[in-house]
Amino acid sequence: MDTEFTNRCISPPEMDDRQLSAYLDGVAEDEVVQHLSQCSYSREKARKLAAWQAELKAGLYRLTCPPSLELGEYQLGLLARSRAVPIAKHIAECPHCARELEQLRTFLRDEMGEPEPSVLQRAGDTLRGYLNDLVGVMTGRILVGPQPGLTGVRGSAREPISIEADGIHVILDIQAADGRATVLGQLAADGFGEWTGAEVDLWQAGEPQRTTTMDDIGTFHFDGVLPGPAELLITSTAGRAISVPHLDLTA
Repeated sequence: MDTEFTNRCISPPEMDDRQLSAYLDGVAEDEVVQHLSQCSYSREKARKLAAWQAELKAGLYRLTCPPSLELGEYQLGLLARSRAVPIAKHIAECPHCARELEQLRTFLRDEMGEPEPSVLQRAGDTLRGYLNDLVGVMTGRILVGPQPGLTGVRGSAREPISIEADGIHVILDIQAADGRATVLGQLAADGFGEWTGAEVDLWQAGEPQRTTTMDDIGTFHFDGVLPGPAELLITSTAGRAISVPHLDLTA
């Protein structure tokens, strides 16, 4: 291996950016790795490319994230509906903003104590109001309610919940174990196509907590859900939605 830097490639043609990027990512072909082990000129090009990529990544980091001030306004329910909904969806998909929002909530609790329910409720009402304007929302009617399982039994189960909304049937199976809940769902409907890929949102404390997508046979699930009251919102690809309020996820 050479020890002195040379101002030209020892074996032209020079490595192109694609080959250098593969080397930096650890997926380069053997001949590329061997060439860079012997050519200080190519290694310097790789170093400069790595520095440029790091600078670009730093410039783009969280480029699409809302600013911290706006996250604070979202938490306090001060944003207009047109802005609150995309931020809620972004938080559900962005671990960085979800972590920042949780840090903000912790700070507010430490500085101000527990917020009054009306603050969180107002944020939730704002988002739900916008969704009601955006899509046709049907409120699910519970046909068969939950039957409590054996209290105090680890992994105790309850009978499934059957919900009907305008000819659409949803079955929810809520199982509890170790202080957490698992929600298993199945949707059946005529003209099922619009429900394949439907977005399923689980709300708690007036905020969207979990989001998933319905598969092509109408099933979905949430694992490790905190106990307590919840609301389910299923939005089809055609813009129809089913709201299932007043779910009890208590273990």
